[in-house]
Amino acid sequence: MYLDLTGRHVPDGTQVHDRGFIVGNLDAVSATVTAWRERRLPAALPRRNLERAWLSRDDPVPAIAEAVRFSGTVARRLTKPLRAVPRKGAAP
Repeated sequence: MYLDLTGRHVPDGTQVHDRGFIVGNLDAVSATVTAWRERRLPAALPRRNLERAWLSRDDPVPAIAEAVRFSGTVARRLTKPLRAVPRKGAAP
């Protein structure tokens, strides 16, 4: 679909039925957090026939854009407790 939607040539071939795709860009993060809370290995470890739909070697721009966007979200969440502390001498 990606090739077709971007106007690139779609090579002829057979349908692939033995591959899985993870579309959610936060899937790896959520799987890791869940595994950490449950004290076990993540169920979504990279496997041979599993691809991340937003990460591709021939088109890294979506992954880079998401990394930039996600780093802003992480920075806001990490600094939220610091922003909530009232400053000395500030009016309540």
